Amino acid sequence: MSFKLFRFNVLLILLVLQLTNCTNKTPRNNQFGAYYTNIESKNNITGKYADIVVKIGDNKEFVFCRDSCYLPYLKIGEEKWYVDELIKKHSDGTEKYPEIFNKYSYVRIIKNTSEQIIVHWRYIPDFRNINFKSVVHEYFSLTPDGMVRRIIKEGNINLDIYNNPKSQTIQEFKLTNNGINELSLKVADFSFEPHKAITGTPIINETVTKPVAWWQFDEGLKESNDNTFETIENIKCPITGNITLWKEGISGTALAFDGYDSKVVLDSTNACFFKNDFTIEAWLVLGAYPWEWGPVIDYTIDNNSGLYFGINSNGQTGIILNNGEEKIKLISKNQIPLYQWTHVAASFDRNNNRLSIYIDGEESGRINTMGKKFAINGTDLFIGRNKLPQKASDHVSRDYPPHVRTPLGNQSRIYGIEGLIDEIKIYDTILNDIHIRQLYNNTEPTTELKKNPDLEKRILPGEVNGENAENFGAYYTKLKYHELWDNLWRSSDYPDVVVKFDELPTSIVYWRGTNYGPAYVTENNRWMCDQSIETGTEYGCAEHMADKQNRYSHVRIIENTPARVVVHWRYASADITYALANEKAWTDEYHYIYPDGTLLRYVHYYNGEEGWQDLQFFSAPGTKQEDNIELKAMTIANIEGDVQEMDWTNGIPDAQIRHPTISKINFKSEYKVMVIFPKEVDGIDAWGVVERVTPETHFAGPWNHWPVGQMPNDGRYAMYADRITHSALGGSNPGNMAIYGFTNDNIELLIPVDKSWNYAPDLINIKGAKSSGYEREQKAFPILALAHEFSFTIDATENSPIQNPCFVIDNWNTKNKAILKINGKAVKESKSFRQGITLDETGREKLIIWLNIQTSSPVTVEISGAEPGI
Repeated sequence: MSFKLFRFNVLLILLVLQLTNCTNKTPRNNQFGAYYTNIESKNNITGKYADIVVKIGDNKEFVFCRDSCYLPYLKIGEEKWYVDELIKKHSDGTEKYPEIFNKYSYVRIIKNTSEQIIVHWRYIPDFRNINFKSVVHEYFSLTPDGMVRRIIKEGNINLDIYNNPKSQTIQEFKLTNNGINELSLKVADFSFEPHKAITGTPIINETVTKPVAWWQFDEGLKESNDNTFETIENIKCPITGNITLWKEGISGTALAFDGYDSKVVLDSTNACFFKNDFTIEAWLVLGAYPWEWGPVIDYTIDNNSGLYFGINSNGQTGIILNNGEEKIKLISKNQIPLYQWTHVAASFDRNNNRLSIYIDGEESGRINTMGKKFAINGTDLFIGRNKLPQKASDHVSRDYPPHVRTPLGNQSRIYGIEGLIDEIKIYDTILNDIHIRQLYNNTEPTTELKKNPDLEKRILPGEVNGENAENFGAYYTKLKYHELWDNLWRSSDYPDVVVKFDELPTSIVYWRGTNYGPAYVTENNRWMCDQSIETGTEYGCAEHMADKQNRYSHVRIIENTPARVVVHWRYASADITYALANEKAWTDEYHYIYPDGTLLRYVHYYNGEEGWQDLQFFSAPGTKQEDNIELKAMTIANIEGDVQEMDWTNGIPDAQIRHPTISKINFKSEYKVMVIFPKEVDGIDAWGVVERVTPETHFAGPWNHWPVGQMPNDGRYAMYADRITHSALGGSNPGNMAIYGFTNDNIELLIPVDKSWNYAPDLINIKGAKSSGYEREQKAFPILALAHEFSFTIDATENSPIQNPCFVIDNWNTKNKAILKINGKAVKESKSFRQGITLDETGREKLIIWLNIQTSSPVTVEISGAEPGI
């Protein structure tokens, strides 16, 4: 071979190798990842994270955009291919723009790894049927090869059907260069499957005399459907509501009722029991007292005629007889205990003019009926749920003139018993005191069963156990409160968000029960929440608390790195009828959460400025205000070092120190919740002189219309500790931001935290980067990288100290982590130097660095590893 030919072959090989190397090198845009962004849209009431883009390879984007109500499309260049609209919509928009404001629609990135991306899309398809049982949840699972698995869960009035995997529609398709290629489609099967049998207690058939009607509720002992039977005549009675839930009864099984939807019906053709003397008995367990009245039996035709036997909002048994002309009402002297099997009975003796009521075999009330006969016409008989709507008791408007707290803030809805009912019997004869005692003795359960019914307790889902988490970060989850309440929802698989800390035993919880208002939870499950943007309509307060079904409110994890978590909370200021004061009454909140437990809450209200801040604490069911918080409930301080313990012992206190901006909420826990306000505030005040249950109540409230409560009410006093309550301490006028967090230190040690935020140091001697300085709105220093290596000095002083700073570095443009030096010394990644990479709103990498540093001296920081774009 000649030298020229050899040289040519070598050059050819080198050229091929070079071309091969160029070909194998991953293009800059060839990535697989999802990010939040704001695609130009028709409305201006959404923020920078309104839409989602999934990048696949070097040319494909899978886009979830508001303009299509988030129906996703494949985008290659200027071409778009929409996925099939498998659930047809009937909304308020046009064919091109299905929803005007996307009031009930949102999308969230649930998982975002190099192997899989999951996007959740939620919407209400039919605006003629808006409730939290009519929602649709779609899940799109994408892989880097363009394969997509789509799962659709349609809301269903029957929770069993909704939860059955067979009721899901599953579509699989591939995203290609020529569009969307469907591979398979499995249509949902909404057929009913029988309930599985449960283990009950031994059957008790003893009775004093034969009843004319008897609901044993023992169908749960065997495979069953949504029916129970009146066993004397073997009459089928449908069970309606969210789910048929059988529980261990005092004899066999009992039926659970959720207080809102659950009921059993015997139609009027078979219900004619109250023409003469009668006796009614039943066993029940109350999880909470009714919002107004809850029936064991509702045999009314309207408000002016019929028979009603039930429990009132004070936990007393009552019976009402009304024939359209005459009415008589008897309420027990005694209150029924919670979470305990209790026997209730009532008897009507026409000849002796006596109406009596009994609790656990003992008479608890009697009245003379004055010769009134009360011949009651036949009608449908309801068990467990009222026929007619009622207003909740104890509305706060009692303390205010109507123009301040309108009575319209308490709207009617249908309520019922929240708990268990078993062994209802109706007799067409009068049973005297001895007989009633015998009825009780015949069926009385053991002490163990009586005191421990098969009914879940209400436990606030704070996700704390007294220990630090393994890692700092946020996660989607489905928090459990108690099954009667949980069963109301047709939620996604990931409705709630929790943030945990690896150096604190506390958590921050975004829960359906608080309508996603963030809860700051101590190590022993003490909760503090806050208000939202609050305005009003003729129906009272318009705020996140009134959005009982979370039609508008939702929460999303935007960033989730070892250095920082960002949570986006979006809500509408709606009233209790779900009406908005106006079309711009929307708020986007951005919560920047750091490893030291601090949260910067930034509030952006599209309709201007309204109040949103009011420090509030929860009392779990079974606890009072004083069980959860000290009477010296709040400590306040200013940056000069003046401190005041605010004491509620003898009334609502006044702030005495000048310009406080720091507060510490003194829970009965090791860790307290702290709040730091902007320097521009007027101060910190307590309130509650007027709005208290009684003048002796220490704190404003307590109220139980929120959290959790589903009644259309904007303020209900909690007369008992049967439900979660919230109470108010006070607050400030923080504009659009404040810092929240946890501390187990004296309040004086929070002064440097205040100064480092309100009087942050400057960045000086910046090289290889640009910065506009500290951004209080995210409690961080934004930096634009201009070179592979860059540096700056934090010019800290005594008045402008450094306290755990965060640096948000845009134009990082690489998945590689940073190399860090502080004051010339290399720093290894650790709990004191945390970093993470996430995608910004353009789909490019940005770097987050968080440092555990507290100093009032200048610090020089050098960072290398960036690949800034041109």
